Amino acid sequence: MHRYLKLFGLAALALLVSGCIRTVQHYAGPARPENETARISTFKLNIHSINGEVFTAKKNAMTYFVDVVPGDYTIVASTSWDTAAGSTVTHRESAARSISFTARPGMIYALSPKEGPFYTFLGIGLVEQAK
Repeated sequence: MHRYLKLFGLAALALLVSGCIRTVQHYAGPARPENETARISTFKLNIHSINGEVFTAKKNAMTYFVDVVPGDYTIVASTSWDTAAGSTVTHRESAARSISFTARPGMIYALSPKEGPFYTFLGIGLVEQAK
C-alpha cells in the first residue's frame, strides 16, 4: 500500500509541476502507441546513462518521462540537493547508483531515490504500474 501512495504522490506532484516535466523518446524512429512502449518516470533523480548510453535530456527538468521499447535496462542515476548556511547555498550531488529491470509494454516504471539519514543516497527505488 505504501508503494501505491508514493506513486500517487509522485503523479500528483508531477501534475503540479507540469511546466517542469519533459517527455523523452529513447528509441529510434517515429513515436509508437502507448501499448507498445514502457514509460520510465523519474523524480529527484539525475539520469546519467541508460544501458551505457549517456543520457543528455536531463537539463532544466525537475521530473521527466522516458519512453522506451520493451527490454532489459540498466539505468545509472544520482540525486542532488541544496544546503544553505546563512546566505550561502551549496549544490550537492550524490555518487551515482544503478538499477536494472525489464521493461514491459504498457507499463510505467516510477524511479525515485532511496534516501537515508543526512541525504545518504542508498539506491534507486522502483514501482511498476500499468499505464
